[in-house]
Amino acid sequence: MLVASIFFLLVALVDLRHRLVPDAMVIPAVLVALAAQLAASPGALVGALIGGVFGLAPFLATALVKPGGMGGGDVKLAGLVGLTLGFPQVMWGLTVAVMA
Repeated sequence: MLVASIFFLLVALVDLRHRLVPDAMVIPAVLVALAAQLAASPGALVGALIGGVFGLAPFLATALVKPGGMGGGDVKLAGLVGLTLGFPQVMWGLTVAVMA
């Protein structure tokens, strides 16, 4: 979780400075998150995938309803948060993130 926290902090700094969440950061992190969950246990991978869907879906819906209000990088990042935290922890994580 320490590595994930540092990564998400770096993404936040890039986003604040450039108003962009780069695919070059998010896509490799998705692969690392999946590998880490699989290494933890096959059950953790299932929870991570469910968390990824729960993270991605509301942000994707928001981006589709109001184009320009949220970028694709934000949507992918929410999915990554879900993969990292798994279900049901993703619900708390995204609630805190949105409130912040």
